[in-house]
Amino acid sequence: MSVETVCRAFSDLQQRGIIALIGIRTVRIVDRDALEHQIGRKYPNAGSDTIAA
Repeated sequence: MSVETVCRAFSDLQQRGIIALIGIRTVRIVDRDALEHQIGRKYPNAGSDTIAA
């Protein structure tokens, strides 16, 4: 993953109020539910305990 891609993703999450960037090495999760929802949209099986056979 390129630095630019990570930067865009962080900027998007910050603008939506999901995360806050504190300094250059710290990220605060402001809205965990929204973050989990965002992850679930991109990765529908994320966090699933069921393994498809």
